[in-house]
Amino acid sequence: MLTVREKFNYLKGLADGLKLSDSTTEGKILLGMMELLDEMTLYVEEMDQELYELEDYVEQIDSDLSDVEEDFYGFNYDYDYDDYDLEYYPNDEELLEDEELLENEE
Repeated sequence: MLTVREKFNYLKGLADGLKLSDSTTEGKILLGMMELLDEMTLYVEEMDQELYELEDYVEQIDSDLSDVEEDFYGFNYDYDYDDYDLEYYPNDEELLEDEELLENEE
């Protein structure tokens, strides 16, 4: 699968092959669009990098929280979502079948 940068570079190569000139209205529009696409590509790449950094940060927080839970509870307390019986509805809402589970957790 091609990255956004690779797709942009491909389109830029095609546009360069057309030898677009900014002397025509069409050329100005297409060159402006290529410049805009270049800026958008850079922005998407920056967002991807920030996302990867956030994922690493969240994983570190999760690991630290696991350490705290282990110290507090005396064992590694992993919450098991399989304890709840969930039904999935067409509108993507999740509803608990047994409301007593919620009351017991409080």
